[in-house]
Amino acid sequence: MIEIRKAPNVNSILSAIALAAAVSAAQAAPVGPLTTFSAGTPAKASEVNGNFTTIVNTVNANDARLTTVETNKQNLVTGTCPAGSAIRAVAANGTVTCQSTGGNVGFASVSSAAGVPLNTSVQTSLCVIFCNAFGRFQSSTVSITGGTIASSFLVVPIQLPHGATITAFSYSCFCNGTGSSALFFRDDTFIVSVAVPAGSTTIQSAATTDFSAAPAGTTVVDGHFGYVVLMAIDGTAQGNLIPVRATVTYTMP
Repeated sequence: MIEIRKAPNVNSILSAIALAAAVSAAQAAPVGPLTTFSAGTPAKASEVNGNFTTIVNTVNANDARLTTVETNKQNLVTGTCPAGSAIRAVAANGTVTCQSTGGNVGFASVSSAAGVPLNTSVQTSLCVIFCNAFGRFQSSTVSITGGTIASSFLVVPIQLPHGATITAFSYSCFCNGTGSSALFFRDDTFIVSVAVPAGSTTIQSAATTDFSAAPAGTTVVDGHFGYVVLMAIDGTAQGNLIPVRATVTYTMP
């Protein structure tokens, strides 16, 4: 059996063992068991080599673990989801998959009966019973200097909750004499419109969920603005064109 007598270089060996063990332990699995040496006692070569072998094996095993961690690690999340949706899944590279939050769905609906003509010279009548539909219509053309006002719009304010995200806009009318459209505005900023074609003897509707052309930010309701619907009317068609109702559908955060 070979013995190594304690000498100055033995202290260096013991220090190296202790340092390697501490570094390995800080990174992953603990190192051990190791043979403990006491000052003033012989250190056997087999025990010293055994300690080094244990350290090498543990370090190699920890390196494999770290490689696995680096390969399968989760990057910082860099993706975002738009208003009205939430993160459903996060990929390893930090990108996200979004889904609708399925928040509270609401709607606000206004009748043409509450509308006033955009042009104050236009006269309207309210159809209540014994008529084609309940609503307000233009009752005649209007002669003005230089021409005639044959058609106009009803302006109908609509109340929407602050912070809501607008998801759909629909409009219904009795459009036998001519077609009609409804335009949705935030103050004087146009958001979206829908049109109902002519030629039907019953109330027809049109709707859209496409707000891609709307100015940025206008589909999220801001209570500092006013929201109105403009419904087309016609003095020639009169009671054969009666706007009925417009509806805004939205979701709350």
